[in-house]
Amino acid sequence: MTLFKLKSNRDPVTVSGQAFGVAVALEADDSSQLERLTEWLPPCWRIGEAGADELRFKLTKIGHDAYQLLRDGAEIGGGTLEETVRGYEWMLRTHIAKTAPEHLFVHAGTVAHGGRAIVIPGLSFSGKTTLVTALVQAGAVYYSDEYAVFDKAGLVHPYPKPLAIRSPDARHGSEHHHPEQLGATVGDDPIPIGLVVCSQYRSGAEWEPVELTPAEAMLELMVHAFKGGEQAEGSMSMLGKAVVGVSGLKGDRGDAAALAPELLARIERPAVQP
Repeated sequence: MTLFKLKSNRDPVTVSGQAFGVAVALEADDSSQLERLTEWLPPCWRIGEAGADELRFKLTKIGHDAYQLLRDGAEIGGGTLEETVRGYEWMLRTHIAKTAPEHLFVHAGTVAHGGRAIVIPGLSFSGKTTLVTALVQAGAVYYSDEYAVFDKAGLVHPYPKPLAIRSPDARHGSEHHHPEQLGATVGDDPIPIGLVVCSQYRSGAEWEPVELTPAEAMLELMVHAFKGGEQAEGSMSMLGKAVVGVSGLKGDRGDAAALAPELLARIERPAVQP
């Protein structure tokens, strides 16, 4: 849903703004195409004036259900409208994750329970979204199935993009579901971590995790941080604050629905004293 009114009634139409301090401008042939781009703007997006260093995306129709995507004037993709918009969405959020000046993005699923976050770092296909979905259906508050976003105080901010749920009927992609479609409550506020869960789905696996110290939990997060190499010092400072008194679990898991209540019960325990 678009949360702002487009300023122009003329073709092409444009809108500019920023998310997490990263400026982005969007342009399309008409307002209906621009609506498709704005559907995938980050949830923290704020409309504003154009910035000198903004990233510019342009969507242009070049044939029957054939579109071209430009980034800063250079062609970077195309195809059907659906294919082109999905490619744009991936490039947009990846750019924000890599360049946000005041936040650290970690590739992780994130939910909240009792005012604290459960952060699930991992690579694609490790089962993050499946576990996030199970946790949400068990009563957790949805923050993201893609990122844990940390500020300088070590708090986790929401990035509640639609969940990319893979299914047997979508072998070459994912079906995107807005959190509300799953009955989820979406988080609004930055919160502290309560638990770091490093899990890999293995069919038939028994959940017998090893306990992680706060330092080990921080290293697991650092492995999946977007700025872990080029801005390691700042990243370690943010994560060091984030994991104070935080416990972690690591191991292979089987069914996510069976594990979710156990994780919610775990985070209800008092925080570990540093």
